[in-house]
This record gives sequence, C-alpha cells and structure tokens, in this order.
Amino acid sequence: MLIKDLSAPHLKSSRVLEKFSYRAVETEPNMVLDSDAKWKNHEAYLGSLASKYRSSVKNQILKPIDEAGCTLVLLDDVATPRARLHELYLDVHQNASLRRSPCRRHTGRRSKPPPAGASP
Repeated sequence: MLIKDLSAPHLKSSRVLEKFSYRAVETEPNMVLDSDAKWKNHEAYLGSLASKYRSSVKNQILKPIDEAGCTLVLLDDVATPRARLHELYLDVHQNASLRRSPCRRHTGRRSKPPPAGASP
C-alpha cells in the first residue's frame, strides 16, 4: 500500500506507520502539461522545446529505443490490443522495485454508478 502526498501537518503523526514497515519515499510532484493547439504531432511538440530538452529527449529516450531495434507506433485503436497491453503493463508492474496497487483492466463500462460527488 502506498500513502502519497501527506501534507506537512500529518508528516509527524505518520511516523507511527513505521511500526508496520511503512517507509518514506521521495516522489516527484504531480505535473500537468497543458497541450498547445500547435502540437499536431510529436515532432511539433519536440520543436516547441528548448534545444537542451529536445536533445535530452532524442539522446536519452528516442536513441536508446532505436538502438534496441524497437519501433514507436501510434495506435489509433487501443481496443483491439487492450488485453495484451494490460498483460505488458502487469509484467512491468511486477518487476518494479516500488509498486502501487496495479490498475485493473478497464472494460469501458462501470459495474455500478460512482458515488455522488465522485469525478467520472
């Protein structure tokens, strides 16, 4: 179980969880990227980045993918490979050193309505 984003007033009292083998882990803050209307594709997005960030993406992400012989593809239809993608996700999740609860496979339907006031 992961308890995330405790606010300052709760940090001291959360130390009691150490008795149950909970440990603090530093994480990055949630980040939200506003999508620019000019980004019609990945190249347009990369072109909008400062040169040093664009180089980092190319050298640290895209180049190793290419060198490994992998190909990046855009899936217009994720429904067809949904089960396989979820299997791959679970494989990665199982091998991760820090694991949250795994995401359940989404069927596109809800089994029951969400509680009142819950976001969709």
